[in-house]
Order: sequence, then structure tokens, then C-alpha cells
Amino acid sequence: MFGLKGHLGNIAGFLNYRMDVFLVAYFVGASGVGFYSIAVGIAEMVGMLPSAVAIVLMREVASSDGKMGWSYASISCRNIVFLSMLLTLSLLALGSPIINLAYGSEFSRSYPAMIALLPAMVALGIDRILSSYVTGSGRPILTTYAITIATMVNLILNVILIPLWGITGAAAASSVSYSISAMIVVRYSLKISNGSLSDVILPRLSDIAMYRLMLKNTLLKLRNAGVGDLSSSENTREH
Repeated sequence: MFGLKGHLGNIAGFLNYRMDVFLVAYFVGASGVGFYSIAVGIAEMVGMLPSAVAIVLMREVASSDGKMGWSYASISCRNIVFLSMLLTLSLLALGSPIINLAYGSEFSRSYPAMIALLPAMVALGIDRILSSYVTGSGRPILTTYAITIATMVNLILNVILIPLWGITGAAAASSVSYSISAMIVVRYSLKISNGSLSDVILPRLSDIAMYRLMLKNTLLKLRNAGVGDLSSSENTREH
């Protein structure tokens, strides 16, 4: 039963994630799908890290007590928000040159849709992280409720906005629906944990110390790897 409750959410999530492509094809045509696919592909770079973190987080939450599980989730979420915002700002500045360089200036129509999709990617990151927390806490049905509501909103907005704004309308519909899902999951998460909104949104000084430690460990590993490679090369030359 636990798996079924979560799987229903997966089905709704798939529909929410892909229905816009089919509706763009219906209202705009195949060329619109091509432009929209480019916008989605570039915007999705923001959502790659949250997806990876969410997979690991669910296991950690499920194997921890409530307080420690929330600590993992809140640290992950607020840092994902921070990193997603940095990536979003980068794509705002570099998205148009990337599209022109990779696909040609004739695909510049994809850029406004990409911009409209960026809020969706930030919201999706929050949604994925905190959905892992809610599911890992033993309440997968709550995430199913959230994504089902978002899917219905997405369908209605796509039908209204695509005929008005084309692929940018589809992107705007996604941003609204993903934001709604994220807000619902945030509310469930805070209710389960008795935490505060600042826990999952606002970076803390302790996070800066964590980044410093990660950077230090990364540089140390790179240095050790370089020393190891150098030693191997010297041994090879001696033989």
C-alpha cells in the first residue's frame, strides 16, 4: 500500500511534467515542440542537482529519527534553493548566447520560454527535496495530493495560455503549477517537522562553513590524485 500511494504520485508527476509538450504540439504544431524542447532542455540544467540529492535524501530520512531527518531535509533544501538561484541568474545572462551558439539565431524564440520556465525549475527543486522528506517520513500520499492538484492546474492553464502566448504560455503554466506543488509540499513538511519556512529557504552561516569544508576536501583529493599520478609516471619511467 505504501508503494501504491507513492506510485500514484509518480503517475501524476509524469503527466504534469510532459503534458505541456503534447498540448504545444496540438495548439502550436511540430515546430513549436522543437522550440519548446530547446527551452526545456536548457532550463532543466537547474533541476539536475535537486534530482540527485532527492534520491539520497529519501533513504537518509527513512533511516533517521524525525529531528535528524528534518535536519538533512532543511539543509538540503535551502542550499538547493541557493544553488538553483545562482544557476537561474547564470542562465538569464547566458541563455540567449547558448541557444544562438548551439542551435543558431533562428531558434532565439526559445529564449523567452526558457526564462518563463526558470521559476518552475527552482520550484521543482524545492518540491523534489521536500517530497523526499515527506515520503521518507512515511506519508507518500501527501505528495500525491500535491502533484495531483498541480497537474490539474497545469492542464487548465496550458489550455488557456498556449493559444494566447504559444510556447511561452506553456512555460508559464509549468511555473505556476510547479510553484503550487512546491508550496503544498512545503506546508506538509513544516507541519510534519514543526519547522519554519526559513529552515528551507534562507542560507545560514553554518552552510558557508560547510561549503568551505567541501571545497577544502575537494582540493585535497585533487592534490592527492595529482601526487598519485605523478608518482605513477615516475615509476613507469624508472622501469
